Amino acid sequence: MARVRSHVLAGVAALFTIIGGCRKSEPIRVYQAPKAPTWTLLGAIAPQADQTWFFKVVGATSRVRPHKEDFLKFLDSIRFADGAVKWTLPAGWHEEAKSGDRYATLCIGTQEPHLELAVTSLGGDGGGLLANVNRWRDQIGLDRIAESDLARKTSTRTVEGAAVTVVELDGPRKPAPPAGAAAARGPRQDPSRAAASMETLRSMFTFDLPAGWVQSRQPEGDRIFELRAGSGNQSPTVTLNIIFGPAGGLGPNVNRWRGQVGLPPVDEEQAQELARPVSFLREGGGSLVELLGSERGILCAFTLRPEFSIFLKMDGPAADVRSQRDAFETFTKSVRLNH
Repeated sequence: MARVRSHVLAGVAALFTIIGGCRKSEPIRVYQAPKAPTWTLLGAIAPQADQTWFFKVVGATSRVRPHKEDFLKFLDSIRFADGAVKWTLPAGWHEEAKSGDRYATLCIGTQEPHLELAVTSLGGDGGGLLANVNRWRDQIGLDRIAESDLARKTSTRTVEGAAVTVVELDGPRKPAPPAGAAAARGPRQDPSRAAASMETLRSMFTFDLPAGWVQSRQPEGDRIFELRAGSGNQSPTVTLNIIFGPAGGLGPNVNRWRGQVGLPPVDEEQAQELARPVSFLREGGGSLVELLGSERGILCAFTLRPEFSIFLKMDGPAADVRSQRDAFETFTKSVRLNH
């Protein structure tokens, strides 16, 4: 409250300074206010037999739009085979080392920092075309659309005889960097500054560590915390992550996790049924999803908000995840925010 009050007082003082400095004899000056920056997302959604591929580049409109034709040429070069995808890179593009959940990161042009085209995939239909288009619209600050608007708001391109949906969006919101993007950039960021920022985030959370769990001193990538639910190398991993914005909504997240454990996608109503209420961050608005495949299992407690979303996720062998279910839920209830 003191900080808010000081900002208000400073603003009032500045206003009086401006007013007090005016004189009738001074000529009126008219200034051209700079236009607010706009942001552009170019994306493509390519469904295949048992998975859906996503190709997305996002950045300032002035940087992305000049590469539209190269983006379309890149889409035309795509070839799918045996669960993989190949392409021909346009001139000036190069591929970075694989990082995180991305299948590939393609760098566009020579200007630093590079524009990045992210290549990812999800099992089945990936949550459906409408849900993913709306997820991208959320990221760039646009209103959601209805199923009947898809044909008007997107275009279709034929690649290898299959229809690929192309999405072009201009919006007012600068999208948050994708999960893992900061870690992938490596030497382009200031390590000491990044470490200080992560330590600040970590200091905001406290929790009670279950018996037998081990906390990592150096979490990977953009993980706020990383723990092992047991002492073995194959023990399930428990991670805490923060993503700016609503993170695409419930359905796409549930289907992303279902794809990771080898389960088919569900519709939004079924996703709502799978998410049961849980006390997370000492609030009543948390949800918990349990997904057990034949080999891999995921438990995730989360809260989705317009400003940011927080995910607490256990991932590991299905049998081990099942055995740690009660400990995970107890741990979830103990996580709290200090500020």
